[in-house]
Amino acid sequence: MSTHIKFITITYLKSFINVFLIMFGLVFILNILGELDFFSKLEVDPFFPLYLSLINTPSLIFEMLPFIF
Repeated sequence: MSTHIKFITITYLKSFINVFLIMFGLVFILNILGELDFFSKLEVDPFFPLYLSLINTPSLIFEMLPFIF
């Protein structure tokens, strides 16, 4: 592979990873706030809403992927 194609590929991958991580963080924060609001009236383990948000975030990212691009 030539040097300019390597550069373009690496630059694209870095940008894609940065956008993905930012969107993952935003979706995770919004999801954890919703879960905390839902579980505020129930007696559950403190890590349960965190665990549910962590599991649900990739599916939300997958649904939002066309709008991210």
